[in-house]
Amino acid sequence: MALPPGRPVRLWVLDKMRYGLHGFTRRVWGLPGHRPVVPTQQKYQWGFIYGAAGVGLSRTEFLLTETMDQAHSVEFYRQISRGDPAAVHVLIQDGAGFHLRDGAPGLPDNVRVVTLPAYSPELNPIEGLWDQVKDSLCNRVFNTLPELEAVLQSELQCF
Repeated sequence: MALPPGRPVRLWVLDKMRYGLHGFTRRVWGLPGHRPVVPTQQKYQWGFIYGAAGVGLSRTEFLLTETMDQAHSVEFYRQISRGDPAAVHVLIQDGAGFHLRDGAPGLPDNVRVVTLPAYSPELNPIEGLWDQVKDSLCNRVFNTLPELEAVLQSELQCF
């Protein structure tokens, strides 16, 4: 990857997560001999969140969207690039079809992309961030998507 000399380089790990009203359960503690009960619901309404964590930057970027597509990917790449326009931003991401590849039209001039091998989420450290976010959302029922998004946004403030 040819990077311009003299410009700072910012390294990011990037991924996306689906969230929704169809909750998910995780193990919970209970008294011996008593089966714990957790609330669930089967509503199928969801949204998506793009997330990027700066490696060594103490900085994150998030974008909540109603769908996953190339237009929203481009919007998220531009959000990252505007954060430090003088730097070159190198994004490490998976090979999902709606992600842009390095050198693609529409990619901001100061953004470069490294695509991970297929089926290798263990190579992307941001997967651990999503696991922590899901810990705070599991075993809960939300009545509306905006209610869930408010909780999600407050959880993301920790990062």
